[in-house]
Amino acid sequence: MIRIDLTLGARRAPIPGHGVLRPVWNIGNLSPTGEPAVNIAALWLENTPSLEPGDRTTARLVPLAPAHWNHVRPGQRITMHEGRPATATAVVREVHPPGSCRQSPA
Repeated sequence: MIRIDLTLGARRAPIPGHGVLRPVWNIGNLSPTGEPAVNIAALWLENTPSLEPGDRTTARLVPLAPAHWNHVRPGQRITMHEGRPATATAVVREVHPPGSCRQSPA
């Protein structure tokens, strides 16, 4: 589980807050051809049922392939994509390796 400070940008509609959205994230990985690769993570918003464009909140990510996220560290800036351009930016606050969390995100 990864906690982030999320700012929603170029999106026309709010995003739901309870793990329904599974966007792709540019976390600095590269494809075999050297192009930026994206990685999927379920998204939960903390303390809000949805997030409007332009708003900020704390959120949690649960990566679908945790091993691809091993290099992510607090303070790192990552971007959320649902096409081009990026739809949100985030700064990593906390990183909890698989198995270190006892409860799933609420």
